[in-house]
Amino acid sequence: MHFNTTELLHWISIHGEYVLFFLLALGIIGLPIPDETILVASGTLAAKQVFSYPQTVVFAILGTLCGITISFIIGRVVSKAMIHFLMKKFRVDLKHWYNMEAWFQKYGKWTLSIAYFVPGVRHISGVFAGLMELPYKTFAIYAYIGGVVWSLLFINLGFFFGEKAINLVMSLVGNKILSISVLLIFLLIVLSFCYKYFQNKTKRL
Repeated sequence: MHFNTTELLHWISIHGEYVLFFLLALGIIGLPIPDETILVASGTLAAKQVFSYPQTVVFAILGTLCGITISFIIGRVVSKAMIHFLMKKFRVDLKHWYNMEAWFQKYGKWTLSIAYFVPGVRHISGVFAGLMELPYKTFAIYAYIGGVVWSLLFINLGFFFGEKAINLVMSLVGNKILSISVLLIFLLIVLSFCYKYFQNKTKRL
């Protein structure tokens, strides 16, 4: 969807708060939907009393949590079997995979909370959590808290700052250099945790 601010507000206002559930669920799963911009625009419409603020919050949060849960299920059911098959085919020792699972269950769960704020990462965080066989209860605690905070933050940006916030978010999301930079910083943080984990593991042997 490529809209200017006026077109975006008009499009969302026509479809109502209910469309937030479907847009955000599909956006979290991975469809090219400008999630943050839609949340800010919805907050702006709530401030103008075109939308009900409580309904906006409820449908946005439900859509976000539904999307991340579907991603988790996809990772749990489909991806692991495929990766194990490929590892066996190319004769890669599965112990490396199990070590990564152990790391993710100990430290990686925190990425579920912050992944929403990193372009490109939120679309794979749920799948990766399922892939690593993170227990659903643990997944839900970290992913759902992050989803609620993320949704409320961007809705309230629109609610309190209106179209200025929409323009700002659209410019930031559309800035490929910034998005790639944030993604690289996030990956470096994750890799540093991985390195520290395997370094400690090696010292114990």
